[in-house]
Amino acid sequence: MGMPWEEERAAQPDRLDKKRIAVLPFSNMSPDPADEYFADGLTEELISKLSLVKGLRVIARTSVMNYKKRETRISEIGKELGVGSVVEGSVRKAGNKIRVTAQLIDVGTEEHLWASTYDKNLDDIFLVQSDLASKIAQALPGSLAPPKTSQSALGDTNNMTAYSYYLKGKQLINEGTDESLRRALELFTDATKLAPPFARAYVAMGRCYAELSIRSYISYDEGLSGMRSAAKKALEIDENLAEGHTLRAFVAWVEDDFSTDELEAKRAIELNPNLAEAYETLAMLRATKGYLRESIELLEKASLLDPLSSGIIRDLGVLYAYSERDQEALDLWNKNRKFAPTVVARTMARYYLSKNDVKNAEEQIRLLEPLATADSATILLRGLLLAMKGDVKGAEKIVERLQREFQGGKEILDRNIGYVRYLLGDTDAFFAAMLNAVENHVFDPIQLRYSPLFKQARQDPRYRELLVRNGLDPDVEE
Repeated sequence: MGMPWEEERAAQPDRLDKKRIAVLPFSNMSPDPADEYFADGLTEELISKLSLVKGLRVIARTSVMNYKKRETRISEIGKELGVGSVVEGSVRKAGNKIRVTAQLIDVGTEEHLWASTYDKNLDDIFLVQSDLASKIAQALPGSLAPPKTSQSALGDTNNMTAYSYYLKGKQLINEGTDESLRRALELFTDATKLAPPFARAYVAMGRCYAELSIRSYISYDEGLSGMRSAAKKALEIDENLAEGHTLRAFVAWVEDDFSTDELEAKRAIELNPNLAEAYETLAMLRATKGYLRESIELLEKASLLDPLSSGIIRDLGVLYAYSERDQEALDLWNKNRKFAPTVVARTMARYYLSKNDVKNAEEQIRLLEPLATADSATILLRGLLLAMKGDVKGAEKIVERLQREFQGGKEILDRNIGYVRYLLGDTDAFFAAMLNAVENHVFDPIQLRYSPLFKQARQDPRYRELLVRNGLDPDVEE
């Protein structure tokens, strides 16, 4: 049985629909290898421009970057991403000069539908990006309108230095280390000082704060404050920036502002129906409130736009499992292990722990540990496993290690230690930790509502009290 989004593609012939398009990572042909960020940035900017073309479905950056420096046939890429058209190209930057080449390819025939070369000054990069998007739209079958032009569509700034800082920062975010995220934050800050009306730089700054706090590199309060400020500034500059509304929705979700979160996510989708992260955010908001079937449908829409996103692969599989669609969850994770090995191993370890399947959980943790040895989530999983096996001393040593090595994110750390306490049988400590999580806006109601791991906890009257305290209806169950 195929996945629902695969069936949709087959039914609508989306698999070879030329208006479903992927922009592959542009090759860096510059003399300086350090200019790789510029090629990656051009890829992302072209995706952003094409996403504004009405009638196109554009695959998100997180999926296409899986093909960077990989020798993969166009037909295979088309199959994996479900697209009928592919853009590939290269960029050469030397001093103040750039050469950009691009070609549009029909996946079904591997025929070149359009190709062009641009030899321009570096400052002309914004015009090159817009012209590329317009020419690609015109080369596709049917009459597609050129992309909308707005300040945000043109990169939010004409300051080349600020723009370079922004692109370098975006590249550093994807490395995901404490050092790279802090350096990215510095670059985004510098970019906004050089070009104050730079809305997307503020959105990227918000994402940096989110990653730093989620990974326990900074306190959750500091992360939330940074996200809140960045979202506010971005939308003050450009109220029609879809990414800004998505960030605002995420902030509202974290703050348990359940009257604002969905409005912001829906506004983002209205502004840019190609924005996968907006569907993903809305899906998790609905799951938080107990609407599981609806959240799955929204995540499947996100998957159509970003099929190789590790976050969507993780969350969609988890929601399948919570809906007792276990085989679909396992098929999804195993199919995408090559694209997201760390996330898949981590998620499957959690899945098997929720099933009290110690053997398979241990196997997934064994696969995970070489990939993310020092990550707090990896260490936590080992602690959960030891607790499930009844190894109290081993589990306590893990708790001590987490407290020693991850002092920056105490709020999330305390919540996670509560999970260890639960598996050790200390229900009072567990509920105390969950109450503290509610107060600090790090409570995870989706796990508590649906995971088999917490089936017993759901029989305790304190479970309902937690949801009510969090502002949620404990009786909603779709």
